[in-house]
Amino acid sequence: KKKASDAPKGRKKVKGLATFVTKLANILETTDPSIAQWKADGKAFLVHNPKQFGSEVLSKHYKSGNFSSFIRQLNFYSFHKNVKSEAAWEFSHPSFIRGRWDLMRDIKRKTSSEYHVAYDVELNKLRAVLKEVRTNAASLQAQLDTATATIAALRAEKDGAIAAAAEANRRLASAGLPVVTSS
Repeated sequence: KKKASDAPKGRKKVKGLATFVTKLANILETTDPSIAQWKADGKAFLVHNPKQFGSEVLSKHYKSGNFSSFIRQLNFYSFHKNVKSEAAWEFSHPSFIRGRWDLMRDIKRKTSSEYHVAYDVELNKLRAVLKEVRTNAASLQAQLDTATATIAALRAEKDGAIAAAAEANRRLASAGLPVVTSS
């Protein structure tokens, strides 16, 4: 049975480099570019089809062919998701640059405590964003309430004006005078 740590034949292994990083760099060099590829500048990579990437590529190189597990591993190695668009997912790491195996040596898996610190930092950032969103939502709700009240007052005023005009026309008509019409 093939082990997840076995690199396919003909692939580059670099001493001192994390197996995950070595495999990822080799995958990007050998995978069909319609599935995954380096960006043109070599400073990030794109996954165009996560499902196909998981089933056809990841399952051959790692224990899991699950794209979510792959993303979790990227997070353990401090990769960042730059863009998730309809076309592709984009990931980068300052030391993960095409052909720069010397820089890739600096990519290390976070320890448990580092991961928790990073998690706490991200959690606090998200809490701050959530607080700002809630504040903005409350402000928007207050503006909406004011606009709704203004619209209701304008409708009541319009209805009153229409009723007054109708009454005036009724009086004019009963007095045999010409009725005012809108043009």
